[in-house]
Amino acid sequence: MRVATSMMYSFVRNSLADITRDLNDASETVITGKRINALSDDPMDMVKAQGIKSTLNGLTQLERGIAVGNNWLTASENALTQAQDLISESKTLALQMANAPISPENRKDAAGMVQHIEEQMMSLANTQVEDRYIFSGYHTDTPSFAVETDEIDDTIKEIVYQGDDQPFSIKLGTDTKIEIGGDGDKIFSKVFDTLDAFKTALDDNDLEGIDTAIKDLEKRFSDLNSEIAGVGSKMTRLDMKSSIFQEMKISETERLSSMEDADIIAAITHLEQIQLSYQAAMSSSSKLMSMNLLDYLK
Repeated sequence: MRVATSMMYSFVRNSLADITRDLNDASETVITGKRINALSDDPMDMVKAQGIKSTLNGLTQLERGIAVGNNWLTASENALTQAQDLISESKTLALQMANAPISPENRKDAAGMVQHIEEQMMSLANTQVEDRYIFSGYHTDTPSFAVETDEIDDTIKEIVYQGDDQPFSIKLGTDTKIEIGGDGDKIFSKVFDTLDAFKTALDDNDLEGIDTAIKDLEKRFSDLNSEIAGVGSKMTRLDMKSSIFQEMKISETERLSSMEDADIIAAITHLEQIQLSYQAAMSSSSKLMSMNLLDYLK
């Protein structure tokens, strides 16, 4: 049976198209190193791979949150440690001023030193990380404390907390959070009250008030120590979570690799085989396409 020329040409064209497509797919596998480059390559594994990639993206987001958390907690620890140092400095001053022979004028001068300590404490209470106030609760865009000064002598009149009592948190999982910010009112307000009372006692040459300040400063030191310990505990928890997330990323990445990655040696061998087939097909089609009507009539 004689085969129509149009049918022969159509067959050759379709065969070349099929082998060209196979050649392109094999080349893409070798170039990318992936056996799955499109949904049609393996629909089921492609869906699984997308799920793994989604998990990896989620882990990356959590790791970014941990990095933010570590920055905040480190800043908190530094600020609280410096605040504790200021309390120690104040207590040392109070012990000196508690001696009866100290003159009222010297105590008034010491009150000015306490004013300076309060100003330093204000700066620590308004600590920022990337333009966010870490002791303002969830009002991180608002300075934790504002100070009202006396219009006459520019002394501190009142220190007001402007945040809330809900410390800023980050996610450590679907239903897990950790507080990385602080409630400035709880941490610093009593500190400011104690310093203010100490300053007043010095101004008034009140020895009993100075003795009371010594005891209160000891309590404030202890309070800050507890806060620092709490921050350290949170940093340890973040480190543990970070290690877990890293292990999970390694595990999920290995799963993804086993699912997506091609056997490069086998892929190259397969490509070479298709290239040979392609060359043979091109050679055959070239001969067929060059045949004229007389060749068919022989």
